[in-house]
Parts: sequence; structure tokens; C-alpha cells
Amino acid sequence: MKYILEDSGLHPNNCVMSSILPHDVVVEELWGNARIDPLLAQERVLAERMNSRRQQEFSAGRAVARRAVQRLGLEPLPLLKGANGAPLWQDGVVGSITHCEQYCAAAVASNSAYRGIGIDAEPNKPLPEEVRPFILHPYEVAWIASAPASAMSWDTMIFSAKEAFYKLWSSVTGFWCDFKDGYVQIDRAKRAFSLSFQDNGRMNRLTNCHSMSGMFHLSNGIILTTVVANW
Repeated sequence: MKYILEDSGLHPNNCVMSSILPHDVVVEELWGNARIDPLLAQERVLAERMNSRRQQEFSAGRAVARRAVQRLGLEPLPLLKGANGAPLWQDGVVGSITHCEQYCAAAVASNSAYRGIGIDAEPNKPLPEEVRPFILHPYEVAWIASAPASAMSWDTMIFSAKEAFYKLWSSVTGFWCDFKDGYVQIDRAKRAFSLSFQDNGRMNRLTNCHSMSGMFHLSNGIILTTVVANW
């Protein structure tokens, strides 16, 4: 898997992902087939034991992350990994990275503006049948069954929305949560969704809220989802 580095310049709206994020969140994307920027020395150490495909994904993610951090006016530092595998962003930065076949993106912002960011990208194809029971809440299963015909694979869009939220959740709280701890409600007209939490105490206590909202978009066969947490 190879990528082309999009030359997005200084205008974030040249990136597809930026259309579903606030204007002060900086986005960089990779599409297609081309060589990408090399890893920094400390990042190369992390990549040594990865297979070739994982190295390519890791390198692509670090390439877009460095460009995004530069556009915040900062000198990018090596982007290492925490105990749960999530990126360890440098001081002053919150962010998220995603990659799937033929696409990679990073979104970053000042940590004075946002508590956290979560983004995700998935190919627009249905989830495997054997996976759906582990991902979808009964409410979501019923909504999909009644939804009008669409080019969107709604089960995968819901999976992606939860992935974006869980990236944000992990970065803010340091805790893990399950795909069925909450359920997604979709507003097709606004390209928006909300994730409502189950009444299980743990989620409510840690987040001090019962739901969070995000945005979604379908572009070139890729489902994109985003969630941000304000202060």
C-alpha cells in the first residue's frame, strides 16, 4: 500500500477530512500511490518489528502528522506510542491519525482549544456478518434495517463513528470502552451523528456527559468520521 502526499498548502478546506472538522483543526491527507517522507530516528525504532504493510501505514501516519504539526507553527518532534498504541503528541498538541486502503489522514489542534480529537476512515463496504453482533447495538441494527437505500454502508459508518469516538475517549481519559457501551444516532441530512452512552455509571462518571456529536462524509469510496471535545 502506497500513498500520495496531498499538497494542501495553508487552506485546510483542500482536504476532504477538513470539511467535517472545525476550521481551526489542521488536517493533512495522503491518497493513492507514491513515496512518502521517511520516519525520524526514534520512529524507525518503533517500526523495526512491523511487517511491511504496517510499516507503510505507520510511516504514512507520521508523515501527515508532521506536516499538520508544522502548520500549527510548531517544530515536529518524533511521534512515539503510548502503552495502548495511541500516538503520544508533543506538548501543546492534541490530534488523531487514521489510515485504510489508499487513504491516510492526521488532524491536530492546539490543546488550549480542544480536549481531544478523534478521526477515522474505513472502506465503504459492509461489515462481515460475523463481526456485526460485536459492533452494533440493537437500536443500530433496527435503524439500518429501516433506512432507505443508500450508497453508504451504514453498519461500517457506525463502526467508524465509534472508532473515532474511542480514539478521542482514550486520549482524554486513558481508559478503554466497548463498542456496545453506546449507540449511534444518525442525521443523514446534516451528515451528523451522536453517540449516546448506556446508563452504566462508568461512562457517565468519566465523561461527565451522556452523549457526544460528530460528523461523517463519504468520498472516493472511503467513509470518514470525526469527533472533537471542547473544553
